[in-house]
Amino acid sequence: MKKLLLAAVLTFTVGSAFAQREMLFGVKLGGNFSTILGGGTGGIMGKSGFHAGVTVDYGFNDELFLVSGLELTRKGFKGEVSLYGLPVVKVTGNAYYVQLPIHLAYKFDVGLVKLVPELGPYFAYGIGGKMEAEADGLLGGAGDYFGDPKKGYCKAFDLGIGVAFGVELGRIGVKIGYDYGLLNIDFLDDYRNINGNLYLSVGCKF
Repeated sequence: MKKLLLAAVLTFTVGSAFAQREMLFGVKLGGNFSTILGGGTGGIMGKSGFHAGVTVDYGFNDELFLVSGLELTRKGFKGEVSLYGLPVVKVTGNAYYVQLPIHLAYKFDVGLVKLVPELGPYFAYGIGGKMEAEADGLLGGAGDYFGDPKKGYCKAFDLGIGVAFGVELGRIGVKIGYDYGLLNIDFLDDYRNINGNLYLSVGCKF
């Protein structure tokens, strides 16, 4: 009888502990404003893009959450560059990444809404994209954004640190954040160029 009572107590305790943990799935969609930062980026400016994906929030308790998911995001840049004394060339880059953020978030209840600061790493892999160069209104060349290091294209793998701040009203949330790359994505050893991306998302939890 004592063993049955102990088993019942343990079952109730473990079940209650897991019941307190919350896992929410959702979707998100938003816009990017990204650029390339670093030593070889003179004349480079930001460029608009987008992101869309699925999300998952895992609650350790009522306030502390692990926020993650998988998204398709378009980053890139545009600008004017001049190399080795040659005429100015307009360059545009569009890069498509599959990205996995892993953030810790703390959700503060403030009346009807929750305020949600987040911080954590992201991992990304480039799956496609193009670079285009234009001089005097004429398309001077185009190539894959990611490619053979002998051609000077960008590395596909990227990781960095992300910070974000969100507001949640029920199952709907709005978030603004910034991802700062930690890896040199340029195959050329002369420069250390990294991704920078400001974004705004709207999401819905199920």
